[in-house]
Amino acid sequence: MEVNRAAQVLSASLFLAIIFLVYAKELPEAAMATAYFCDRMYILFDCLNSSQFKKTWQKFRHAILKGESEILDFLHQQLGWISAWQFQSRRQPHAIIGWQVTIKCVLML
Repeated sequence: MEVNRAAQVLSASLFLAIIFLVYAKELPEAAMATAYFCDRMYILFDCLNSSQFKKTWQKFRHAILKGESEILDFLHQQLGWISAWQFQSRRQPHAIIGWQVTIKCVLML
């Protein structure tokens, strides 16, 4: 999946739409897990993939210099979350390792 398409699919709008449909009883309660997955991925994309390079770079630079930042804490949490992903097929998608490498590289800056 292309990054642009993934960012559109895993968006805050989809998160809100799923939550609305669950509360309206159009979707089962189990759909909340999908909503939270979309929200978390949206935040991760926002954290790592911004079209405003200068603004993002300043956020990362500030976060790295301070050592204790909401962004850095969030990225550390995502490593554990991504490691816990489980898929029904025997082969795990390469995206798992890709996400982990990307996050670890950003944290090493």
